[in-house]
Amino acid sequence: MRRHAHIGSIEVGEYADLAIFDVEDYLEILYYFGVNCCVMAVKRAEIV
Repeated sequence: MRRHAHIGSIEVGEYADLAIFDVEDYLEILYYFGVNCCVMAVKRAEIV
């Protein structure tokens, strides 16, 4: 696919797809399944 130059790391100039959750521990995401704990989503370095 030859996309390794643009994806796979968080650095200046790279694309970013992230989800930010309001939880104390990542295991809480599964505990609160069905509850939207996501406070921010980033797609291709743009907040959506």
